[in-house]
Amino acid sequence: MQGRKRALLNDEVFHYDALNYLVVSVTLPGMGQVLDATPEHPYLSLRLNLDPEEIARLVLELGDRAPSRPAPIAAYSSRVWTSLCWTPY
Repeated sequence: MQGRKRALLNDEVFHYDALNYLVVSVTLPGMGQVLDATPEHPYLSLRLNLDPEEIARLVLELGDRAPSRPAPIAAYSSRVWTSLCWTPY
């Protein structure tokens, strides 16, 4: 992924780029703006649609091994694990 984007979801602002990802767990009205892109390095992103039934099955399989989490949230952004990064530059 490359470039940088700002997303407004409800009253929250999220920034994400090649090293930070955005997770949205429910459909929310939102707006996005590409902040950093050039013809040589256009904004590129990836969207994954996950099957809720499959996720529920996996959570049940984890049982007590599932990490505890605070109350559910609709969206968050976080840093990508560096072990998952590939840098072509």
